[in-house]
Amino acid sequence: MKKPVVHFEIGCDNLSETSKFYQEVFHWEIVEQGISASVDTGTREGISGHITQLGHEPHRYITFYIETDSLEEDLEKLEASGGKKMLGPLPVPGGRRFAWFEDPVGNMVGLITPLNTQKSPADLVKEWFHKWETGNYHDLPIAEDFQHTSPFGTISGKATYLQIVMENEDKFLGHTFEILDKLYGENKACICYRAIKGDHQLEVSEWQYFKEGLIQEIVAHYHIGEIREERKLNM
Repeated sequence: MKKPVVHFEIGCDNLSETSKFYQEVFHWEIVEQGISASVDTGTREGISGHITQLGHEPHRYITFYIETDSLEEDLEKLEASGGKKMLGPLPVPGGRRFAWFEDPVGNMVGLITPLNTQKSPADLVKEWFHKWETGNYHDLPIAEDFQHTSPFGTISGKATYLQIVMENEDKFLGHTFEILDKLYGENKACICYRAIKGDHQLEVSEWQYFKEGLIQEIVAHYHIGEIREERKLNM
């Protein structure tokens, strides 16, 4: 599996002057924190980093970090291939660990474990409704094997669900949502809400089930009688 470069580090012997330079020239957002400063480059395409004043050699260096979920295994592999472990593994704030290694020609490179970015049930519910209100349904936090059950029937699979939404955008999009009540469990949530579009309002109670930081299944009950013909989906 390919492993991405996710972070950079700039070594220096004067943290304030170095930080000031990059702020003034490239408009990076830099926050000093002790002997280092976090760097937000302000772009979705780029990566973040930090500037460090170690206080000892090496003073001036530039390195990057490769993200891996098998830190110890990768250190063994790189040493077997001519590299050399130089530092770590060591913990960093946020639960990550990092190490430095030297490649066969002497370049210093970092390894770092992933952030624990799994979203909570509350985060996923909030994101679900936000994506619908903004019309950004292609980025819904749903699993590939997502299943949605409602009075309209059961839709199985993320691709099938998104295709049905695309073919029925006039019915799915343009709503605002009023959350009436909510209850969270470890891997599930029950939400009662009102969907509002013009003079049309629909009250819904739905269970959402989560797995590995995504919504895997939704079972929705609509508080309505018979579904009007103009509200039926093209399926």
